[in-house]
Amino acid sequence: MWSLFSRYLSQRTSKYQEQSSRDLYETHSQSLGYRRLGKMKIDCSFMPSSKWGTLGYDPSQPAWVLYLQLQFSQPADCTLKSANIELSFQKLQSVGRSKLGPVLTEYFGPKSSGLHRRVEWVVREAKPPYQTILHHDQVRVGLVISHDTEPFFITVRIEGQLEETYGGMLRFGRSVDDSIRCLSVHVSPPANFETSVEEIAKRLNDEMTNMILGHCSSETTSHNRTSWDAHLPVHEEPMKGPRLEGRKTESLRKVCADANKGPDDYTIGWICALPLEMAAASAMLDNVHTNVHTTLPTHPNDHNSYVLGSIGAHNIVIACLPDGVYGTTSAAIVASQMQATFKSIRFSLLVGIGGGVPGGDNDIRLGDVVVSKPSGTLGGVVQYDYGKTTANGQFLQTGALNKPPQALLTMVARMEAEYMVNRDRLSRCLADMAKKHPEMQEFTHRGQEEDRLFSADYDHPASALTCEACDPGKCILRKPRNIDTPVVHYGLIASGNQVMKHGLTRDRLAKEFGIICFEMEAAGLMDNFPCLVIRGICDYADSHKNKTWQKYAAAVAAAYAKDFLVMTPARQVDITPKVVGL
Repeated sequence: MWSLFSRYLSQRTSKYQEQSSRDLYETHSQSLGYRRLGKMKIDCSFMPSSKWGTLGYDPSQPAWVLYLQLQFSQPADCTLKSANIELSFQKLQSVGRSKLGPVLTEYFGPKSSGLHRRVEWVVREAKPPYQTILHHDQVRVGLVISHDTEPFFITVRIEGQLEETYGGMLRFGRSVDDSIRCLSVHVSPPANFETSVEEIAKRLNDEMTNMILGHCSSETTSHNRTSWDAHLPVHEEPMKGPRLEGRKTESLRKVCADANKGPDDYTIGWICALPLEMAAASAMLDNVHTNVHTTLPTHPNDHNSYVLGSIGAHNIVIACLPDGVYGTTSAAIVASQMQATFKSIRFSLLVGIGGGVPGGDNDIRLGDVVVSKPSGTLGGVVQYDYGKTTANGQFLQTGALNKPPQALLTMVARMEAEYMVNRDRLSRCLADMAKKHPEMQEFTHRGQEEDRLFSADYDHPASALTCEACDPGKCILRKPRNIDTPVVHYGLIASGNQVMKHGLTRDRLAKEFGIICFEMEAAGLMDNFPCLVIRGICDYADSHKNKTWQKYAAAVAAAYAKDFLVMTPARQVDITPKVVGL
């Protein structure tokens, strides 16, 4: 029951802006923008209960707790299919580049998303039999914006669809009054900020959620037509506000979050090879759709076991390969069965562990992340075929695989730029996982002293289970990193049906094709199932591989996958062709 965020700095709304603007008067409610469609009107209004103040202490940050009300005026003979309400916050052109301008914070909003100046809510008509619980014509929302005390603009844009009487659909493009479709509102922060809004901001998540759940519990006989059909936010702290009735609240929470979900509501697949990878993936979900999992109809030939949930704006399907059955063929079977049940999937993420190629310009370390990226004529994943790994490294490359869809490549470029500015994003995501799941301590960083790289021509003693008996003189000395923050690398990934565990062969293939990572499943997906490969580095693809880093590598790959989805706009997924239609 909360907003769906598209987490990137939007450039799109500027083309809608008008030359004129009006000032915000904070003493009373004021419409920031509205849209008409026939008999229906959708309005987004400022609420005078909004508060200026500061966040944090020593130093404090100027902030604004902004309350808004979304109003849906909808007669009985008019049915809303869906609507998108978008707010963008933009600094004045006259403000110098050194000024950051307004930025949405993480209070009841985007998690670990960096600079964010646009937020989007998606409203859908509830499906029977849950309309009496979910329908209401007013929704109150709250945001916390940090700012630099300089004036800025708020711009509202509303789009959507109506259902017609004859089963057709009328798009929301024909407004009755196009002259006000995106009028900017000028906001001037006050001169002094003496009041802290820190506690208000911390309680905002629970306040908004309780308000919606309170509506569900007190108005179950309501016949209002519009629903807030999305997901409840994840509670990261115990609720400090008024508590609702225990079992009743939990039941309503599950109904509101899960009840409307069907196979066609899930648009992104997430495929893992190992149970530990699936555990890391599940821990990254904002919400787990427990009710859907037990009642979801599946294809008769679908033998996968799924974890269903959501991250940000997206509904996710997580599947794992059968235990002990790995490689490209098994991955292809899991993917084909997934798309047979979930026909609205646009693409998948293949997320898990892999072997890194050390040395060179990349300086890959254990616990880093490698993301597939096209290079030259190669689509990001190189397939090779072999009988077994031998000392002389006899491998035969059988071809290159298709590139990921354009939507994925666009977001990879966006992520690459974002991580140049905010390198600690993954660390924050991992810290959130550890806080939310304290039992997953083994999925934390293993320490740089456990990251040992041996010469490529030095083989591990055949009978030794660990590297304790290995010659320390064969270790390659590398400059220690200042912090344990994982580094993300982008390049070619090699995929085959056998584990790569030979240093000289690894280096020969890496030099020949520019490979920076080895794994075992991606080649089964790329041609028939649009996919991005994300690998956490757990070893160096040599004979010294062991399981010490596997859980952390799985967690850091899952953290990148979550951040990738957090920053991917819902609309970008929607316009990507469905897998079954390719």
